[in-house]
Amino acid sequence: MSEAELAIEEKLRKKRQEEQQVWQEYLQQRAKARAKEEEELRKLKERQQRRKAQRAEQERMMQEMRRKQEEARQRELEERKRAEAEAKRQRLEEAEKKRLAMQQAIKQRDEAARRNFIVPRSNSITAASGPAVFGIKDVIKTKEQLAEDKAVAMKFRVKPLKIDGLASAELKKTVNDLWDQIVQLESDKYDLEEEQKRQEYHLKELTERQKQINKNKALKMGLELEDLSGKYPPKVRLASKYERRIDRRTFGEKTKLFNGGYVELIKKNSDFNWESRINQFKETHGDKHVPKWDPSAPRKDVQEGGQRIYDDDSDDEANDELVDKLKGYMEQDQQEQEAKFEQSRRKSSVASSIQEQRRRSSQVSNVSASSQRQTAPQPTKAQPQAPAKAAQEEEEEEEEDEEEEYEDEEVEEEEEYEDEEE
Repeated sequence: MSEAELAIEEKLRKKRQEEQQVWQEYLQQRAKARAKEEEELRKLKERQQRRKAQRAEQERMMQEMRRKQEEARQRELEERKRAEAEAKRQRLEEAEKKRLAMQQAIKQRDEAARRNFIVPRSNSITAASGPAVFGIKDVIKTKEQLAEDKAVAMKFRVKPLKIDGLASAELKKTVNDLWDQIVQLESDKYDLEEEQKRQEYHLKELTERQKQINKNKALKMGLELEDLSGKYPPKVRLASKYERRIDRRTFGEKTKLFNGGYVELIKKNSDFNWESRINQFKETHGDKHVPKWDPSAPRKDVQEGGQRIYDDDSDDEANDELVDKLKGYMEQDQQEQEAKFEQSRRKSSVASSIQEQRRRSSQVSNVSASSQRQTAPQPTKAQPQAPAKAAQEEEEEEEEDEEEEYEDEEVEEEEEYEDEEE
């Protein structure tokens, strides 16, 4: 090997040694940092464990304290409920005793006054302590309160059974007593239900009777039939005391009540008189052949405004001539109409006679053709009659065409006559 190669080899060896030394130093520093991190992590875990244990101890203490508070609260609530239940039981027992005493008193009173028809006057004390007061108090209570009251009342009414150590005869006697009690209660229940049905029927009947009485009363008072049957009294009618009829006009009629007046009434009457006189003049003097007045070419003999022609007495002769001419026109028109009507009547009669004659001839031809068909023994004999039959059919077609043309002409003449009349 040459010196250069040796130098390069030496240089590379030194470089590798330096790199190896640097790598060893890095590994040592890394190991120290890793040991330090592990120590810190261990300390952190130990602190977390201590904190977790402390929190668990605190939570256990809090739970214990809460449990003691809840138990104290439950004991206080139970004591309060027990005191309320005891007070309610005592109150219901007193109410039940009062009710039984009241029933006994009512029963005695009914027995004492069974044949007495005098109804005694009730004072305020008995009214205040009657069953209606208890009913009002029951209505004010809620469902839960009523259920609790019922449970307490049932405990008070239903006595507990004491059958421990009883013989068979005593058990049978107890069973028979209970059965008799059930039968009595069922019979009482049935009687009360029937009484309730009867009272409901009477209430409905009395309600309908009261409605009928109210309707008759409203009819006598001049009110509507349903005014006194509702929940509220009828409305006060602000009308004159001298008005004997009910104001049944609608709102539209009332709004138009004060419209118009004497001036409009006079105007309406004058317009009506003017129209009637104009129509009367047209009926007596009017003619369709007389030309209408043209505003573009007024007459020269028109009088001044404010003066009516038919009220002027100075032109009597001219008016008489005009009337004669109008009468002549009307008579001539009437004669023409009568002539046209007579002509149309004659044409219709002629057409009907021709139509009847053609119908009869067609019937005769049909009968003769059918008889020829029946008498013909062979089909060869019917061949020379074919031209005659074809000629007959052509004649019938021509006659039908003539009838249609004649009917069309009559229809056109009638339309022209109606147009002239209009």
